[in-house]
Amino acid sequence: MKALSLEGAINDAKVTSGKVTVSDVSTKFATVNIATSIFKVFPNPTQEIVIISSEKNFNLLGITDLYGNQYPMNQNGQSSYVLNLSRFSSGLYFVKSLVNGKVYSEKVLISR
Repeated sequence: MKALSLEGAINDAKVTSGKVTVSDVSTKFATVNIATSIFKVFPNPTQEIVIISSEKNFNLLGITDLYGNQYPMNQNGQSSYVLNLSRFSSGLYFVKSLVNGKVYSEKVLISR
């Protein structure tokens, strides 16, 4: 994903009654890359089954609920995985995955 970045100097600014008025601004435009999630979890929200996919092989580390309870998993070296969430109650969870030595997390909502 790309975003527009502005850099520059403010040459004249006034503060009046708590409002900032800026005039005489010189800017430089730049395009910067914004990191997007390296793996995807869908459908989201789900009732029971989600598919986890990535362009790179990943290790599925586990699921964490909002209370911090962790449900470890050990699914290694794949680029997609079908995860059955039928044993989990409705709510918000975080799916954690290890890709290229970095841990990533995606939210998944179980709604029944």
